[in-house]
Amino acid sequence: MRYSIVIRIGSGDNKKVRLLDTKSKVVDVPFLNNILSADKRVKHEYVFDGLNRLGLKPSHIAIDLLNVAVGVLSSDTRINREKESDDSWVREIDLYIPVSDPKIWNMQKDRIAVILRFLTGDRWTISFRGTAFNYNELFKNKKKKEIAGNYDGEVVSLFSGGMDSFIGAIDLIEGKDKPLLVGHRKSVDVGGPQRKAYEYLKQQYNNAVEYFPIRLSAPKKIFAGDEEKTERGRSFVFLALGILAASSLKGNRRLIIPENGLISLNVPLSPLRLGALSTRTTHPYYILRFQQLIDALKLNISLENPYRFLTKGEMLASCTNQNNLKTFISETMSCAHPAAGRFRKEIGVGHCGLCVPCVIRRAAFHKAQHLINDLTDYKRNISSIENKEYIYPFLRSIKRLKDKPGIEKLLIFKAGPLFDYSSELNNYSDVYRRGMEEIDVLFKSLKIN
Repeated sequence: MRYSIVIRIGSGDNKKVRLLDTKSKVVDVPFLNNILSADKRVKHEYVFDGLNRLGLKPSHIAIDLLNVAVGVLSSDTRINREKESDDSWVREIDLYIPVSDPKIWNMQKDRIAVILRFLTGDRWTISFRGTAFNYNELFKNKKKKEIAGNYDGEVVSLFSGGMDSFIGAIDLIEGKDKPLLVGHRKSVDVGGPQRKAYEYLKQQYNNAVEYFPIRLSAPKKIFAGDEEKTERGRSFVFLALGILAASSLKGNRRLIIPENGLISLNVPLSPLRLGALSTRTTHPYYILRFQQLIDALKLNISLENPYRFLTKGEMLASCTNQNNLKTFISETMSCAHPAAGRFRKEIGVGHCGLCVPCVIRRAAFHKAQHLINDLTDYKRNISSIENKEYIYPFLRSIKRLKDKPGIEKLLIFKAGPLFDYSSELNNYSDVYRRGMEEIDVLFKSLKIN
């Protein structure tokens, strides 16, 4: 089934849109609309109330990009792959996006389609049209008491509430930056740890850090059928929100994407997880393509991942304030499925201990055990024979690296192209090998083989 997702901006966006496929299933997605009830639109209040609170006003182009992200979010989370695609994976999606300057955006529609195809594995077509909505209305008539102050830093850092983003925040503050931490969440399972991590940083560093929490989701009432849980497009939304905030800043504007090199490359553990079947949220190819997009849009924002050549364990060991790190790091949330145990009382909510991020987290703590203790409450025993199915893919990948020295130079291409980085290929293959070695050392210490 081919879908046509039509983003409707404001209450007056009602004109019929010319469709590329008249037989497609059409879904209107209202945004920036205060008239409809919250269950019939994508709520924008979290975003723009937060910007107003900080005294920030993003560029119109950055708000346009947010409109695109709303289309991606709605499609990616509400169109079920198994039921709505011919092969139970690849979806066909046409996005119809209203923007402030269609001429500028139409020059980028093919680039955006390439980015989304790489990220999600779906087939996307993007169409832009003009909007009569006045973005300035989003920032008018705000009472002074609603504005807490003016954020005056020059750097935005994506903030998930996980280990890497927590370390990234500490390193920025210790480097005399005043980061604006942008956190996207769709549930309390993410929002709770995120808020708690920020509050700790605020307590330690006072006014040297600011937080911009955002909740953005597509209501179920807009779409019929089952939701989609793979969420391969979430990184596009997260980056768009970061760019929205960064476009409001002055000076040398940077958007930091703190992610260790092993997870960033995300080389598949199994041949069945090739391509977009494995997440590509911060893959170098994707980040560069996004940088090229924002350069073409003249947004003057640089995307940076300062940890792309470090393993998670190396990030722990090199954090610039070990005392502040030790006190809180075990409270950060790395698990891919923190609520997976909600309906299993014997497991509970928290770190499952067996997913890929949890295993890498365990290995990182083991790597840095001479500096810091792992006090994380993992819900499942990684050494138990009943959990061997989760560990076997790691063991197989580790064995492959040992049996064929140098094969990491080929394996790093399994997750995506790296032809833009010919001078850095050794750095990427090395960080992949070292990251897997951290896991191997952990397994040996637990007698897992």
